Amino acid sequence: MKKNKKSFFLSICLLFSCTLSACKTNDQPTSSVISISANKLVVDSSNAKYDLYDNFSIDDISVKLVKYVDNIEVSAKTIDSKSYILSYEDGTTLNDGDTLTKLGDVTINVRLNTKDPTYALLNTSFTINVSDINDLKQQLILTKPSKTEYAVAESFEYATLTATYLKTYKDANGSEKTKQYNLTYSDLDITIDNKNAKYYAFSKLENDIRVNVSYTCPNNEVISAYFLVSCTKDNEYDSKMMSVTFTNSSVSSSDKGYYTPEEVETNSVADYAKLSSEKWMYTPSIGNVNFLVVPLILPGDNVSDVKIADNLELIDQAFNGDNCTFESLKTYYAKSSYNQLNINSVLTKTLNVTDDLKDYPNYSKYKNINKNSDDSLITSLVTDASNWAISNSGHEASYFDYNKDGCIDGIWFIYMGRQQDSSTTLYWAFTSSTSQTGSVKNPVTNIYGWCGMDFLTQDKENENVDTHTIIHETGHMLGLSDYYSYAYSGYSPLGTIDMMDHNVGDQNSYSKLLLGWVKPYIVYGNNVTISLQSCQFKNSLIVFSYDDKKYTKTSNNKVKFNIFDEYMILDYYTPTNLNLPIKYTIYDAATLSSSGGRLYHVDSRLAYLGTNDGNYYLFNDPDDIYTFTGSVRRFITNSESGSRAETSFGFPVTYNHFDEIRWISADGRLLNQYEKTSNFPFPGTTINYQPANEYSLFNIGQNQVSSFSFEEFENQFNATISRIDGSTRFFNNQKKCSFSFKINSFDKIS
Repeated sequence: MKKNKKSFFLSICLLFSCTLSACKTNDQPTSSVISISANKLVVDSSNAKYDLYDNFSIDDISVKLVKYVDNIEVSAKTIDSKSYILSYEDGTTLNDGDTLTKLGDVTINVRLNTKDPTYALLNTSFTINVSDINDLKQQLILTKPSKTEYAVAESFEYATLTATYLKTYKDANGSEKTKQYNLTYSDLDITIDNKNAKYYAFSKLENDIRVNVSYTCPNNEVISAYFLVSCTKDNEYDSKMMSVTFTNSSVSSSDKGYYTPEEVETNSVADYAKLSSEKWMYTPSIGNVNFLVVPLILPGDNVSDVKIADNLELIDQAFNGDNCTFESLKTYYAKSSYNQLNINSVLTKTLNVTDDLKDYPNYSKYKNINKNSDDSLITSLVTDASNWAISNSGHEASYFDYNKDGCIDGIWFIYMGRQQDSSTTLYWAFTSSTSQTGSVKNPVTNIYGWCGMDFLTQDKENENVDTHTIIHETGHMLGLSDYYSYAYSGYSPLGTIDMMDHNVGDQNSYSKLLLGWVKPYIVYGNNVTISLQSCQFKNSLIVFSYDDKKYTKTSNNKVKFNIFDEYMILDYYTPTNLNLPIKYTIYDAATLSSSGGRLYHVDSRLAYLGTNDGNYYLFNDPDDIYTFTGSVRRFITNSESGSRAETSFGFPVTYNHFDEIRWISADGRLLNQYEKTSNFPFPGTTINYQPANEYSLFNIGQNQVSSFSFEEFENQFNATISRIDGSTRFFNNQKKCSFSFKINSFDKIS
């Protein structure tokens, strides 16, 4: 029988009402019990008692996260020191090991280092007592360095220097105490011949060379000690100086005709980054730079615990060690920069993407990442992995931002479980950028390196860790370009001999100019003679440019040399230090075993982005970069064609033949490594495999070429190919350069 809908609804409501009534009595009102829970930070600082100038120790306190329910403690968890931040009442951060200079009861604030809203606002404070002292005596005790004998051109190895700071005093009760602290080179001031020993290279045979070491104590007293080293090893190259005379009848000067490095101030690739449309924030090229190194396992990859342990040891050796086939990343850049760049790499535990990043914001974008995934997925992965790495590094993010530009200075990701595959970006080695910018307080990852474990183990012949790939890619992180072509396999206008060409040898003098490691001699007059040390010494390079080049001066009377211009570089190449003559089979290249004058043609001019049409244009005067405030681009490359060709930026096809840097070979050959016979790279030319050799250097002797002029070497300059008016122009900028030079001698350093 069909029910009436209205009566059915009323019946249900009545039944529900009766059920509720049955649940209570008239003398028992409805009530509910609500428990109140809260989390609090609790600090035990009973061991935190100090004397003046003691170092604060994180081990002297214990921080716990305590959970209370109805004011009753139900659980307590000890918080790791990496997970909280200490600060004084004025907001200044207190770190483990900081010297205590405030007397009496000092209040220290504590807050959790987290973005989780449940805990981010938790904070508390505790008090430490700092007592006064009397009769303070302080002493610096040096640990004898492992290396005390050097060869000519070797740099002083400051990074291994350690010392002990010893202090004795009487505490507030009159009891005598003795305490000692271990120091490293970063705590010390080190000089040789009144020069900063961190940049010191030995130039001649000499015994009993005094190394002075001083330390500024917490009370600002300076204490010192010294030890002796010797330069006992000579060689036929670095103990000589190359004498060279420049002539140019088109110019005249009433002074010496050249500027010394001490008179010169240069810009650097870091200055370019501030205006670059690429938005790559390069790794600082000078200073104590901290890298993050993250071993990771990508989704779908399996790596055994034993293999992970072996890999971690190899990775640490590659970045920080001193027993590599070539050099570790740290030792290479210390030597190449003349001890101006010290890279300290912090290795995290292994990141398993599938397990460790599943709660991170971009996980859905890369959880199924595979070899065909595009770069945007890698960028999403890098962003999350960087945040994970910082939180697992034992340091605040600011520790990895040396130059305080709001970006992590450098982070490396080393993937395990897959072999390199040139058909995909994911399983190859490269450097890239997220293009993100942060703040000094919250720096983010911008530039990063990416490669697999097998890139570090491809030196099968020596069965040792191979660092050439990470050294090369770190060059990109610092701001250097590839000096080979992306479009024509093997096109190498540096003759294969350079770290940014075929992954061998030292960085060249132009690269060192870009990175701010060297300053040049600048020749601008006629009949100028300069004696030049080996390129293994800082500031050992000579620059000369087009005839009408004008140099202005800074407010402190230094000559401004703009590296983003067109010019020539001459240095004295020696097969020593990072240029030791070694054959690298896996890179099909070898450094030279001879010495001589090495000449480069550089075209590093910048293009600026038009404000109205979005096109790029060349500056009428390259020095306009000093006052320009818009966007610029380094558009001249060694690629010749493809995505990095000059035509990609709207310039004529003839510009594709411009090279950022080309080695001008003394034997007249057009250097490269191109095996096909064709009209490449210049119209009307036929090029075969032609790497640099001993005859590529200007030298004195049989079958050697000791002099240079543009007329004699015009085949190696691009602009001469397209010259149609018969005028004498050799530079890409169509300007005249009438400089020539002759190598006079290679004389022993007295």
